[in-house]
Amino acid sequence: MNVREFVLTDEHATTVSDQILDATRAGGGYVHLRPISAPEADVLITPGTTVTFERLSSVRPQITASEESWLIDGWPDEF
Repeated sequence: MNVREFVLTDEHATTVSDQILDATRAGGGYVHLRPISAPEADVLITPGTTVTFERLSSVRPQITASEESWLIDGWPDEF
């Protein structure tokens, strides 16, 4: 089994999933991918191709309102 992973932006992932469904319904077709950290690729999708989409959670830490204020103003109010 040949497995390849592509990391896509949320916006592009939605477009790609629609293109994959269209290619599958048409009996096959190429879908153009623009991954975040890899070269662009054209992938042949057929009705027998297994595609799994996995939404990754953001790795950006949650910040509090006071921390956000500091980021915007440049210095915390305490100083």
